[in-house]
Amino acid sequence: SIPSAPTNVTASPNPICTGNTLTLSATGSNLSWTGPASFTATGSPVTRSITSTTQGGVYSVTQTVANCNSTPATVTVTVNPTEVHPPGTFGVTK
Repeated sequence: SIPSAPTNVTASPNPICTGNTLTLSATGSNLSWTGPASFTATGSPVTRSITSTTQGGVYSVTQTVANCNSTPATVTVTVNPTEVHPPGTFGVTK
């Protein structure tokens, strides 16, 4: 039989801004992660340095039990660009 999907799948922080580190975690055996921009990782928790909004999207995780891959569990991560304020523009109204 096909193993059940990993449980307790979380992404933190979510949404996340560029320049921060994303932590993905799940409960299961022999966890394998895939995600946007060619992301792959194993285990839990795993971290990813977020440098671009292209790293947002659906992250999937499967567990392997007795050489059988489970159905995937997914979490959708929103990546927001970190706002850059030029010097002297705080509180300026146009």
